[in-house]
Amino acid sequence: MEQRKRPRIVVLDASTQNQAGIRWEDFESIGDLEIHEQTPREKVRERLADADVAISNKVPIRADDFAALSKLKYVGVFATGYDPIDVVSARKHGVVVTNVPDFCGEGVAQHTFALLLELTNGVGRHGESVRAGDWEKCPSFCYKLSPIVDLAGMTLGICGYGAIGKRVSRIADAFGMNVLLAKLDYPERKDSANSDYPRASLRELLPVVDVLSLHCRLTPATLRLVRKETIELMKPSAFVINTSRGRAVDEIELADALNSGRIAGFAADVLSIEPPRGGSPLIGAKNCVITPHNSWMSTESMRRLHDIALGNLTSFLAGSPVNVVTLG
Repeated sequence: MEQRKRPRIVVLDASTQNQAGIRWEDFESIGDLEIHEQTPREKVRERLADADVAISNKVPIRADDFAALSKLKYVGVFATGYDPIDVVSARKHGVVVTNVPDFCGEGVAQHTFALLLELTNGVGRHGESVRAGDWEKCPSFCYKLSPIVDLAGMTLGICGYGAIGKRVSRIADAFGMNVLLAKLDYPERKDSANSDYPRASLRELLPVVDVLSLHCRLTPATLRLVRKETIELMKPSAFVINTSRGRAVDEIELADALNSGRIAGFAADVLSIEPPRGGSPLIGAKNCVITPHNSWMSTESMRRLHDIALGNLTSFLAGSPVNVVTLG
């Protein structure tokens, strides 16, 4: 690359990958490595000024960055979602962008049901109550703090039937749930368009589901998918689960619906702003469970993340890139 025997590799936000157990020595063996724990937006161009390779999880690289970074040839996204990267501008400037597809699908699907079961069974809430001594004081041998609901017989609406949505549907089958898929206004992969489950428009699906689970990409069609107008179509007894993108819900309008009892509960592993430095209307809302975007962080998922991301880079350097993000 431009008279260099070894590419210059700049990691923009290593703190996230460090939690994932990335072995940077493996990357250092193939290039000159510069690691930053975090990179503020205004420092992106400065840190990538002489880089051949950029590695990012959530740090944005925008159109004006690609226009200014003439040496940059590759962006390795250490995640499945690549929203922070302007892929169109990257392609325009000859920069290859890769992601790490389906490395954490099993973990996210498992987390989806952990969130749902917390809403329906309240295991965490009841465990904390027992820890606080409430069972010792109880006049009866048992008690409950909230309704306990069976999943069997419920209808689960899945928005986004990719790899994770498929796994969720299989787990739902095991629980005896009925699965209904949402028709969304964006193209799906061909293999995702075919399924053993019926499909319905959101207007048809929302009134009949007991659980709505979001596994969709963030597009104009899915931005604020859950908002006042869509919540009004749902049963007051329905639950919403979001393990996709925080901005797929309108947090203010959803919090209002939770606090007024218009919807039974919400659980998510994502928020519109992460971390929520200034708070979020959903944190502390009634019947709301939020986890800190860690559904992707199982030990097994982290191992796959490292191996696939390293393979992406070595394949690119060998002239045969894999897992290249498309414009579609």
